[in-house]
Amino acid sequence: SWISFSLGACVDIKRRLPQHSAFLVAYVGSAADAWAVARTAHRSKLDGIDLNADPAVVSAELAEWLHARGMRLAVWVWKAPAENDVQEVWEHMDRCGVDYFTSNLPLGLRRWDTERGSLGP
Repeated sequence: SWISFSLGACVDIKRRLPQHSAFLVAYVGSAADAWAVARTAHRSKLDGIDLNADPAVVSAELAEWLHARGMRLAVWVWKAPAENDVQEVWEHMDRCGVDYFTSNLPLGLRRWDTERGSLGP
């Protein structure tokens, strides 16, 4: 998979290497901005989007819209220690149907996920 903040780079890599996934990365400040990124990625025939992990901008409706179009939703957190790299945010993203979560706390995230019984060994 390829990720980039550059729409042009994502489109170019998808054209050159169509067998690989291309995700448009964006920092968004509102749900409306998140939807705009999603629509842009869809129009550009990308495989998904990768947004800042903010419960105010990532919703189940957005994830469902992307999934219905064969796309995926990833989220990322700030530099450690990150205010958005905590259990409450992980749970929100999980409830929304986020496909990928970038974390600076892999052991904490794994422990949380194992306690929920969703990860294997």
